[in-house]
Amino acid sequence: MKEKAVTFGQDNHLVGIVGIPDEAVSHPHKPTILFLNAGLLHRVGPYRMSVDLARSLSSEGWLTMRFDLSGIGDSQFSREIAEYREIVKSDIRAAMDFIRDRYKSNSFVLIGLCSGASNAQMVAFADERIVGAVMMDGFAFRTARFYGQVLKKYLAQPGTAFSTFKVILMDQCRRIFHGKGKSTRRPSMFANIMPSRKTLAQEFRVMAEQRVAMLCIYSGGIPHYYKYAGQFFDMFRNVDFRGTLQLEYFPEADHTYTSVSERKKLIACIQQWINNVHGAGGFRRNRIG
Repeated sequence: MKEKAVTFGQDNHLVGIVGIPDEAVSHPHKPTILFLNAGLLHRVGPYRMSVDLARSLSSEGWLTMRFDLSGIGDSQFSREIAEYREIVKSDIRAAMDFIRDRYKSNSFVLIGLCSGASNAQMVAFADERIVGAVMMDGFAFRTARFYGQVLKKYLAQPGTAFSTFKVILMDQCRRIFHGKGKSTRRPSMFANIMPSRKTLAQEFRVMAEQRVAMLCIYSGGIPHYYKYAGQFFDMFRNVDFRGTLQLEYFPEADHTYTSVSERKKLIACIQQWINNVHGAGGFRRNRIG
């Protein structure tokens, strides 16, 4: 495989690295794998995780692209006058348009951690070219079982659980008291706005109906929001995923997978999922309506 630095977008303000597989292992019907920024991190990802996974996938025949969104890493700010969420959508669509025009690939799998996960869902829900999404430590909502586990730990080890209990309590107070009035704080242009659970459930429902393959992965690094393996399905109990979603939990990993062994396990999990779900001659998304 080889890698090529590219610029694209309306003003060529976006910068990315395309991983091009050898002809002997490439497959024209496979989707392209797009890597999204994790927060404000450069396109290499935490501890070069995106680089390692992209290169491993490209060596197996997958066309990959990891790129920086507007204002992150090597990419310049967009000249668009729009909310940042709209700029993100525009940037990801520009990446897909570039791959379509340059490499004749028009189906995609998005991979994102943290804000990258929410960006992946936001675009996958709306763009029919996306056939799959890997979302790591994406949106999370506390459940009855979550609070039960916090209480159980607090009763068993009050010293170690008190910090978690305090954070949750303070968060609930902020929601109650600050939610009643208008905030005078101006949100950051990079702020990750949490949609309602009802909105997310509907988006997941549509994605499942359209047969978008999803891999949702949670780490042990967000214990204030996610604490047990099946919490995701409890959060969206009323959504029928129709077999489109695989859920994984890495309780020993932190949010950015600092541990080499946990990072290798994560990369192997994603790689296996991509090969199993998307590797058999391509994957088509259902069109509804």
